[in-house]
Amino acid sequence: MRCKSKAEIFFNCFFLIIRFKPASSFPFRSVPYLCLPVLASLLLLVPEPVQAQSSQLSQAEMEEALGTAEKYMISKLGDKALPITETIMAQLNAEGLFDSPFGFRVRLLHAQALVFSSSPDRPFEFIWKLKDAAKEHEEWSVFAACSIEIAKLLEFGGEPKQAFQNMHEALAVIQQYQLDSLYPAFAVRYSSINRFYGIRDTAVYYAQEALRTAPKYGQLFEEAEANLLMGVMIDSENIDSAIVHFQRAANLYLRIGVYPSYVAMQSNLARSFLKKKQPFEALAHADTSINICLNFMNGDKYYLYSPYKFKGEAFEQMGQMDSAIFYLKKAHATEIQALQEVQKEKLVEVDRKYNFDKKNEEIAAERKQKGWLFLGITLTLLLLGLLAFFYLQLQKANALTKQQKEELKSLDKFKSRFFANVSHELRTPLTMVLGPLETLLASKTAESANEKYLLKLMRENSRKLLRMVNDILDLSKLESGKLEFKESPVNLQQFLKPILAQFGSYAESNGIQFEEDNKIPEGTNLLLDADKVETILYNYLSNAMKYTPKGGRVKVSVFEEDGHIRFEVSDSGLGIHEKDINHIFDRYYQSEHTNRSPEGGTGIGLSLVSQLSDLMGGTVGVKSTWGKGSTFFFSLPKKISVEKPNVLEEAPPPDLPKDQMEPVRLLPDRKSSKTVLIVEDNEALRNYLEKIIGEFYNTIKAENGQLAFEYLQKSLEADPTGKLLPDLILSDLMMPVMDGSQLLSRVKSDDLLCCLPFIMLTARVDAGAKLEALRVGVDDYLTKPFKEEELLARIRNLIKNYERRQVVEKQSKKTPKEISKKSIQVSAEDRSWLAKFEHYVQENLTSDMLTVPELANEFSMSESSLLRQLKRLTGMTPKQYLQEVRLDLARQLLENGQYKTVSEVAHKVGYSHTPSFTRGFKDRFGVNPSAMLPA
Repeated sequence: MRCKSKAEIFFNCFFLIIRFKPASSFPFRSVPYLCLPVLASLLLLVPEPVQAQSSQLSQAEMEEALGTAEKYMISKLGDKALPITETIMAQLNAEGLFDSPFGFRVRLLHAQALVFSSSPDRPFEFIWKLKDAAKEHEEWSVFAACSIEIAKLLEFGGEPKQAFQNMHEALAVIQQYQLDSLYPAFAVRYSSINRFYGIRDTAVYYAQEALRTAPKYGQLFEEAEANLLMGVMIDSENIDSAIVHFQRAANLYLRIGVYPSYVAMQSNLARSFLKKKQPFEALAHADTSINICLNFMNGDKYYLYSPYKFKGEAFEQMGQMDSAIFYLKKAHATEIQALQEVQKEKLVEVDRKYNFDKKNEEIAAERKQKGWLFLGITLTLLLLGLLAFFYLQLQKANALTKQQKEELKSLDKFKSRFFANVSHELRTPLTMVLGPLETLLASKTAESANEKYLLKLMRENSRKLLRMVNDILDLSKLESGKLEFKESPVNLQQFLKPILAQFGSYAESNGIQFEEDNKIPEGTNLLLDADKVETILYNYLSNAMKYTPKGGRVKVSVFEEDGHIRFEVSDSGLGIHEKDINHIFDRYYQSEHTNRSPEGGTGIGLSLVSQLSDLMGGTVGVKSTWGKGSTFFFSLPKKISVEKPNVLEEAPPPDLPKDQMEPVRLLPDRKSSKTVLIVEDNEALRNYLEKIIGEFYNTIKAENGQLAFEYLQKSLEADPTGKLLPDLILSDLMMPVMDGSQLLSRVKSDDLLCCLPFIMLTARVDAGAKLEALRVGVDDYLTKPFKEEELLARIRNLIKNYERRQVVEKQSKKTPKEISKKSIQVSAEDRSWLAKFEHYVQENLTSDMLTVPELANEFSMSESSLLRQLKRLTGMTPKQYLQEVRLDLARQLLENGQYKTVSEVAHKVGYSHTPSFTRGFKDRFGVNPSAMLPA
């Protein structure tokens, strides 16, 4: 194999060797300065590659040779490992064993060696092909290892999305096939990637995971890398702990003979002790680095520069200035020599940096020879000095301004984050207000008209509070760029009618004259984001009513102007002071010129209006005269819709009288013997849930995920058959100690608990949070605030499916001892089959060929075998299973706002009769599909 020149090696392997984004305090100024010396030192240690032998090797000899190559790769000596792997691969290919398990093992080591070698072959292409081959032959350990290697290459190649995708693929395979020995390498790489992209908490967590698991499998290199990561990440906040991690990493690198990394750790220790003003300890570590470089790394200049520099700084702290100057100069000289070997163009800059004496002598000689230029040079230098002085002053002023701006921006972000967090917390008490109110209004508890009025008043104000909470969350989403702009056909007259009617009633009850002037023709259908337009109108009208006194006037005008639809809200209130008019749409701004008691408010309503208008491509503004009133307006581009507006309600089928319609049974007929485990940290909400569910099921309560999981484990210890386990788990998402997501992960990864139905309660309304919950295995989720009948419908359906599966298990067991909840585990092979089956069903939902015979034929089994298989895995018949898949997909489509009518969704999931779809959907989820359509 031909060896490349040193320059070719540097450019070929440069980005592959980089592992970590260096901290600002690291002894080298840039990543290339750190990585290239590592490569240079390794190349010095590696002799010319040995030519492959032509004789055939026995299996034992190949195993022994591969073991030698693996030892080389522990020290990342790719050039020594490559000739061995090339020889073995050539023989395996000739013998037709290239795709054998041993062949995959050799090819994986060859791929890893390519990354750390001077070979002209491109490792990226080789690893990609190896990954595809491993997947095809189901060599999952090789597949996972390749995914990790690819993520490592992509990490610094500007492809974070693909890097994370490969890491997620690796983790999925490691978990599915229990490849625990690969987990430390995964944890190290995942920590590095998250650190590189600034996700510090995740990076720290996985570095700790690597420290926890690597010793179990004797993986010294991964343990050393994890210690290095931890040291770098906590260096600025806990230097003592960082020192401990650096020392552990150094010891491990020394044990496996990775001298460049060992020297880097000794340099880190020297730097850390200098920070602690402990020069003697720093001096010892700097001397260790120097000795290793000289004796084991052929005096690598890149690694000598740093310890020389730290040694000089240590002498400086000790007050030994002569020694300090000597080693600092030596460090400068070493740095120049190192740079000459890689980037000669840097020589002039460094030379100019450290050779002032020589330049001063040249200037002095020139002054003696040309005395008549002395005055001019002096004046020039004086002018440059003055310019430099003023430039530095200007820089300081700019830096101060920038710092103050950043502080204000940080404070603004803190306020927004605070409001968003408070809003999330408010959704829990709102659940306990709106839920009981809906129940009372639906029942006949309130008999008198006054009682009903008071209940409705409470409900309307609770909904108003929920609207304010959603406004704050929308503002938070706007700042993070996560709020989506969704246009749909809207009939403007029908859209405005309920909004104006609501405020008209309020105005009448408060003695305010309310006028409407809508000049848009009847039947005009527009494309607009109804939710956001309603939010803007609501804020404008709320402010107008708030600041208009009794006997005043509020007017709403809608008209077309220059191709735009313009909305105006005028009032005869106090008006806006001229000093406030330019700040009225600023976040958190509240006027001090009202001449009346403070009105309160969050100061975000009009700011939200402005940002929502910008998102929709519109404009906002205000005209006001102090003491006479104000006119707020916003305009949107006029977009005529050729489609009909959204259908808000599903009418009953015309051929079926209303009194003959099939009733939808949402609640159990009587109290069941089944048990629901309620996991909720809020005591009031926990008790409320117990009251709702306890009427129909037995309940067990836990304050957090940790206590819930301990209960599940104790239940199994008391009765290994699982008879004491609950029949369903209902858990909140955000909790202390262990949150709902962590509990779900623990339950689904436990073979004895993974089949328990799991419902997640969440205050997060964004689609991303729901999709993430579905990805990690939750059976269902419900957003706060929720309706009682909706919650009970979800519980009833999941428990029903669970019971079906238990029945199938009981029918298949021969002895009573074998019948238990524990017995309904699903193997990895079964889960894989079920995933393929569900994918096929989803791809063919609207096909006429989606019948039981066709499904049986597609999956090469008889109809009876298909029935037994589905019954065993899901508790459902094929027909029931198809309906479940259809309804679940329909819910996802409705939540994502992809369709505008219930009929479209029904057709998309394979229903030809919309009313049948509506009844089935409400029976499954406890809510009409029309209620989930975008407004």
